[in-house]
Amino acid sequence: MVPYLLGAVSMVLVARRSDWTGERKYHAALGSFVGTLGLVGVLVTQNNPIIAIMMMCVATIGLYSFSGPYWAFTSSLVTAEAAAVGIGIINSIGNFGGFVGPYVLGMLNDATDSISSGLSFLGFMLLLTTIQVLLTLYFDIRFINSPGVIC
Repeated sequence: MVPYLLGAVSMVLVARRSDWTGERKYHAALGSFVGTLGLVGVLVTQNNPIIAIMMMCVATIGLYSFSGPYWAFTSSLVTAEAAAVGIGIINSIGNFGGFVGPYVLGMLNDATDSISSGLSFLGFMLLLTTIQVLLTLYFDIRFINSPGVIC
């Protein structure tokens, strides 16, 4: 229960800070990266339950704080007319991941008789999310600064 309370508080605080500064991309990337660090921390501290729970709190804080800036960020990338389609595609991919993810985790846990592989997989996916958001930042800046590109 404590991780989710901390996650809810962090979601509100990070979203408010993101709104206040007007910056979305780094807030979203930082949230997913903090989640990655938390999951890696759980892997490293499995033998110490108190520290592992603290790391699970860090992972939950990162996961929840990612949400607000991410949706504001993705909504700002498309026009109002295309927003419904873009958000629908993102939700479809997310729902597919929500369906396939537990099967992958179960297969990894069964194959290795440990939850470490499943947590490693989740951490890797969060790291890929961080990289994707940062690459979006790179390509956004590159195309905006390109001559002849109408934004």
